[in-house]
Amino acid sequence: NTMNPLPSPEAARCVVYRRVSSAEQERASGPERQRKSCERYASANGLVIVGDVFEDRSGTLPMAERPGLSEALTACLEHGAGVLLVEERTRLARDEFAAHDALRTFVHAGIRIMYADGSNGNGASDPAAMLLDGIGHAVAAYDRRVIVARMAAGRQAKAQRDPRSRAQG
Repeated sequence: NTMNPLPSPEAARCVVYRRVSSAEQERASGPERQRKSCERYASANGLVIVGDVFEDRSGTLPMAERPGLSEALTACLEHGAGVLLVEERTRLARDEFAAHDALRTFVHAGIRIMYADGSNGNGASDPAAMLLDGIGHAVAAYDRRVIVARMAAGRQAKAQRDPRSRAQG
């Protein structure tokens, strides 16, 4: 029976995960704002930040294609952090399958994912919190699909108005 050299995850220790996507037009979800939001939440809720990981990757990608999210898991394990702190659900993922992939991976490692927007429920195994988390991720994915469809319709309308824009499209 070999000893695990890693520290046990502690509920009061967290690693912050921040994400933007180059494809995201609005810079409202900038990394600096995400960090400040997570710092405020950690301070108000007695969490000690022991790591901070940032990546510029699409939130629709599974965890295997997001080196920053994998790095955040490693940081949690190395620093004994029982919490991955993310500003809000769309920063973790913009696709419900990608979200559940990450949630399952972190839960199996004994790490709870928490959101600095305060939408956390009563713990990782609370059935109501799990339901709300699933609904929240489904809504985030729906929002992304609506935005993508709106942008595609806008490009199509522009191409119809200005035939020269088709060459660049």
